[in-house]
Amino acid sequence: MKPPESRPPRLALLLLETLLPVESRDVVVGDLIEAYESRTSQSQFARWLFFWRETLGALAQLQRVPEDAAAFTPYPRESAMQAFLSDVRRAVRTLSRARGFSVLCVASLAIAIAATTAIYSIVNPVVLRSLPYPEAQDLITIYERERDGTPSFTGYSTYEDLRGGTKTLANAAAFGYWQPTLFGSEDAERVTGQVVSWEFFRTLGVRPMIGRDFLESEDTPDTRNVVIIGHGLWMRRFGGDSSIVGKTIDTDGMKRPVIGVMPASFESALLPEAEIWRPLGYSASQPWACRTCRHLQVMARIRPDVTRAQVDRELETLMTRIVADHPDEYASVGVLTCGLQERAIEEARPILLTLFGAALLLLGIATANVVNLQLARAVRRREEFAVRAAL
Repeated sequence: MKPPESRPPRLALLLLETLLPVESRDVVVGDLIEAYESRTSQSQFARWLFFWRETLGALAQLQRVPEDAAAFTPYPRESAMQAFLSDVRRAVRTLSRARGFSVLCVASLAIAIAATTAIYSIVNPVVLRSLPYPEAQDLITIYERERDGTPSFTGYSTYEDLRGGTKTLANAAAFGYWQPTLFGSEDAERVTGQVVSWEFFRTLGVRPMIGRDFLESEDTPDTRNVVIIGHGLWMRRFGGDSSIVGKTIDTDGMKRPVIGVMPASFESALLPEAEIWRPLGYSASQPWACRTCRHLQVMARIRPDVTRAQVDRELETLMTRIVADHPDEYASVGVLTCGLQERAIEEARPILLTLFGAALLLLGIATANVVNLQLARAVRRREEFAVRAAL
């Protein structure tokens, strides 16, 4: 058995066996293999180059004649490779004679294809692909429903009641906006972040790349001092220091220990530009944790064996009970749930789909224009085609 490096190129052999006529296939392939094996003094690259050159020459010169039609065909038919090369040469000659026409067609299609591709590259990750979280279809957002049916954010006490009473949700997290100023050896920098309950990253199903996640014991008013930073902030501000975990950073004049760094691919829910997170650290006794202080968003993960309809029914029942227990503190009458994917692209979806539709329309118009130009040119060449058909 020959070693693998002494064999002829497999792709070339496949082309020969596919395109050559049956009656001459074995002879041609056998001769080429014999010539290939006889060139032992040459390098492997030179032998492969020889075999490919002879393969293309054989495909270009040999004529493929169907066995059942050979006796009735006065002139041999072109082989597939010969016909292809002939078409290419004819197309090149035709385009070279009408350069302005060719440039116009190519430019029209190129502009339309470029616009469609550019818009699709934006629409695909934002609208078509799911969010970059495990089982992203099970993530939902929860809002209080106003009397006119519109959604609103939630107060901390309401979130705690819903979280404590549900049996259909695996995890639930509340979060809000945070924009601290970082101080240090470099210039002060204002960064975008979030204050989150301790289950935030567990709800999303992601873990820090370095360090650890928040603990329940850290989500209190007295222990909410720790932070997790994003990969971009870690690289930009701290030079990718792998020993950053355990060190303290100065945010708004307060020293906070860093306990983790998120992966580079992570984007925070509903706030992709977030680069730093700290525990929410609320308690029901705080004035800003009241039921009417509706400044928090709530996100949850549905249990695997539960449907969205079951979640909606349970949350509606819980909210009805909460409103009945505290009638003076609620202007809302129920809850609304929305898939996290739908909520994330809620504002951008109509615009992106409109742009994508416009790009497709542009591509269709460009294609129709090129077809019309080709038809008009074909009408002018009717006499030429008639002579070709007669010949």
